[in-house]
Amino acid sequence: EDVSWLKLNEEEFSLLFAGRGTLRQRATDVVARLRLQALILTRGKHGATVFQRDGQQHEVSPASACRVVDAVGAGDAFSAVVLLGLVRGWAMQTTLRRAQEFASAIVGHRGATVADHTFYAPFVRRWSE
Repeated sequence: EDVSWLKLNEEEFSLLFAGRGTLRQRATDVVARLRLQALILTRGKHGATVFQRDGQQHEVSPASACRVVDAVGAGDAFSAVVLLGLVRGWAMQTTLRRAQEFASAIVGHRGATVADHTFYAPFVRRWSE
């Protein structure tokens, strides 16, 4: 109750909401049943999908040249940018693209965060425009 936005990875979604039907059918059912504004699913190499209450669906794919060193922190990185997008009022497709871009960059490094703060500067600069 009282949840507006729910972000899960595909495995978590399958464990919590197992059932028949396509991913889209099950996700749409969860959005309606829980009265969510949106369900955000991260899907690893398949990118991410947002299912909104109004029936809209947004998808984004990871960067094709994404080099995975360590996936730890990818979901947290993605979620942080989604929250930033919600707070700043970015369009959902823009938010998804930026979140996927950031998560794709994070997995290219060992660990959940990058100690070199210059890593973050290009993202901050682009997102401030």
